[in-house]
Amino acid sequence: GGGLYLTQVSGSTSIDMTGGTINNNSATANGGGLFMNGGTASLTSVGFTGNTKTASSSFMNGGGFYFNGANATLDSLVCQANEANVGGAGALVNCPSADVTNSVLTGNSALYYGGGLALQNTATGNISNNTIVSNEATLSGGGGIYLTGGSPSIEGNIVAFNTGGTA
Repeated sequence: GGGLYLTQVSGSTSIDMTGGTINNNSATANGGGLFMNGGTASLTSVGFTGNTKTASSSFMNGGGFYFNGANATLDSLVCQANEANVGGAGALVNCPSADVTNSVLTGNSALYYGGGLALQNTATGNISNNTIVSNEATLSGGGGIYLTGGSPSIEGNIVAFNTGGTA
């Protein structure tokens, strides 16, 4: 986590953030802007812009944000020009529940999967009423959304002008 790093060592970790920006950070591993391992997150009206991996990074997930095993509720985010190997705007991995609603994800890029958003083994959740436009997954697929494992509900989104690679 280049900007914020939250992890659950003992007890419970939580973040409740309304407003503000997490911009122009970089990380070697995961979460250019924000990294969270376990716990509970509620982010409302937060901007993520220009977060990326460091030059020495061999592989990084979640350019804007990376949640691993966390219960995440993300509403009215604006994510633009973030970059990662997987999940340009953000990655939600092994989350018991993850909601992404009323958000704008545009101009983000991933080298492999999920230029806009990557959901990997996220059990349940709601991906709704988002605008996911002009994102790119350069070498593989899911320019807008990449989903593997889990069964979140995806409805009412505008997903347009995203580009996936050839894998």
